Amino acid sequence: MAISQKQFAAEAFDAAENVVKFDDAGCMLRWLVRQEKEAVAIYAVDYASRDWLEAKTAMYVRTKRVATPMGGGILAFAGRAQAEAAAREFGGVVKTFSELLQDKMEWNSTQSR
Repeated sequence: MAISQKQFAAEAFDAAENVVKFDDAGCMLRWLVRQEKEAVAIYAVDYASRDWLEAKTAMYVRTKRVATPMGGGILAFAGRAQAEAAAREFGGVVKTFSELLQDKMEWNSTQSR
């Protein structure tokens, strides 16, 4: 997977240390929901600093006002304060990793009905 804009990138490692790269955090969430085995390590890029973060401890903003590569509209941040500031700037909602994953699982279940 080519990463077109680093500030939206994410990646996951499986138990065999294979890496799967994503150019949009929304694609990573979709992939995680569809996996039979849990990823052993998950990372996302901080939208502001472009540094890699552990995805499960990062804070996220879901917004329709930022065009991400695959339309996921998810921005990662190192802390809640940065996420809240971005949510105000971009008109979004602050979410934890668990909340985003739960949202994706619920969305998937409604699509399969």
